[in-house]
Amino acid sequence: MGAPKLDHNGVFHTTGSQYIRRQIWAGEVYVASGGSTILIRNRGQYARCWFEVFFQAAHGSNGYGYYLANLSRYGTGIAQNTGSFSGSISTSSTDSNQYNGVQVTASANTTYLVHVNVYYHNSETGLEVDSPAGLSHIGTGV
Repeated sequence: MGAPKLDHNGVFHTTGSQYIRRQIWAGEVYVASGGSTILIRNRGQYARCWFEVFFQAAHGSNGYGYYLANLSRYGTGIAQNTGSFSGSISTSSTDSNQYNGVQVTASANTTYLVHVNVYYHNSETGLEVDSPAGLSHIGTGV
């Protein structure tokens, strides 16, 4: 099959004509005790995106986590949810399931340092992904 190759647009190409794009988002997010925020979301409705979320509380005693899920209008699939922190992380749906995202809820006032890898099919533009929490889109590719 051969190793995937990455072109200048951040698209992985394989000999089987499978094309996968990747985006990288990162930033700092404050969540008040009892509050929640959507870290990253897929507004592509029918398009399926994988979100790989790493987060660490800015104050180490408030924990860390890793979350891997695929999201689309057709539903969500949670592959892994691990961590230890004061709160919870889950998927969320808004606008009648049109937008699906990854949401963190805090049980203590916490600032999270967040890194997200987003993987999606080449037929999508990537403009379907955004961050209501204010994470910055910092790159594409490997």
